[in-house]
Amino acid sequence: MPYPFTLPTTSSTPLDAFVSSPSHPSLPLTATTQRSILRDALKKHKRLPTSQQASHLGVVQDAVNGYLPYALAIASATATGRIQDEPVTVTNTKQLQTEWRLTLSATLPGREPPRSPLPGIYNDVAFVLQTLAYIQVQQARSQLQILYSPNIPSPDRRTAAIGSAMKYLLEANSIHNYILNLHTQDPASAPLDTVNSTQVALAALALAEATLITVLKDDPYTTAVIQARNKDDKEWMISAPSIPKVRAHLFARLCICASDHAQRAAAS
Repeated sequence: MPYPFTLPTTSSTPLDAFVSSPSHPSLPLTATTQRSILRDALKKHKRLPTSQQASHLGVVQDAVNGYLPYALAIASATATGRIQDEPVTVTNTKQLQTEWRLTLSATLPGREPPRSPLPGIYNDVAFVLQTLAYIQVQQARSQLQILYSPNIPSPDRRTAAIGSAMKYLLEANSIHNYILNLHTQDPASAPLDTVNSTQVALAALALAEATLITVLKDDPYTTAVIQARNKDDKEWMISAPSIPKVRAHLFARLCICASDHAQRAAAS
């Protein structure tokens, strides 16, 4: 089961006070508006009871998708003077600094993780992308929990849930790999959450979970065990579970492959 990483929160940052765009004057202001929406969505998500957070993930993802194109546009225009093939001028009126609350760094028991000041737009983009990756992992977890619900899902529902979970985990893996290519700050001063070794580990963990899901999808013994542990299931009174022939060697290789991914994550 994928680990439910805590979504980070961020402080209010008026981007239009740090960057300006003579060619596209509305870009910094619109980016500020979208970032404020993301900040509010993350704060609301944090305050929700745990039982309600899964249903709120879509709202946070919409907020991330609303801000991310503007953040990437500012980053691209600042670095290259272009957004794809269009020339865009963005200048720094002063050094941009955002704050994100760290969720992977060690903290004292009973205290909230600290907010870390991060210079530059690329560090902001890295945390936004990491938030999106965490959302994908939590959505995968929500899909897999369907398999363990008191009401045994139908074969079609089970296949759909497993397929969705695999898609979310592979997307999380791709996002963490993309963060590796961002021009973030010096790793010596970067927070633990966004350094390359952390991204390598998180990408490997997502890939390990996705590999194990392949076994979960085709291994009939997994379904039989879940059904046997379900106290509300009465199907055993009618007939014993049907266990078809399994591809044991293939499943063993997939499990070894998932173990290799997990070991790579631990080594990072």
